[in-house]
Amino acid sequence: MDRPCVEFARLDLTNPAEIAAFAYSLFYGEYPRAPEDPLPPFQQDLAHHEADLAANPWKVVEDEWAWDAPRHRLLKLMWRQARKATDQQFFQTFVASLEELTEDFVGCEKSLRPIQRRLQEVLAAVSQVDTKSSTSGQVLLLGLDGQQVPVSPGQLKT
Repeated sequence: MDRPCVEFARLDLTNPAEIAAFAYSLFYGEYPRAPEDPLPPFQQDLAHHEADLAANPWKVVEDEWAWDAPRHRLLKLMWRQARKATDQQFFQTFVASLEELTEDFVGCEKSLRPIQRRLQEVLAAVSQVDTKSSTSGQVLLLGLDGQQVPVSPGQLKT
């Protein structure tokens, strides 16, 4: 699984099922399995859950921080943006089932597209800076204004 921002940048926003699978992965920490096995494995087998947490320590943060955790927060904000809903509406109506999520994301392209485009621009700029840094031998930082700032390794403070 890639970082959530990279996955979101690659989503086909015209496909509610694809968006729902991504949202499901943000909630449960993994993509849905076969239809005959709709529950995530950790709900079926505690030993698997403990091994999964050991292999993916970020899931502990998600469990402990609840809706303030990075992936859960991304899901909540994405759902709210797609549905044009408030926090209160989210907590009253959100259901983390694949079927409900698919319905929730029907017709959301227009509301999510600007966020996705900006994210794609940022990821492209970061990739370009990484490439230039590795080929020039000089560290390039990306400023808040999007401009590249050359820095010699001696200027970096640790």
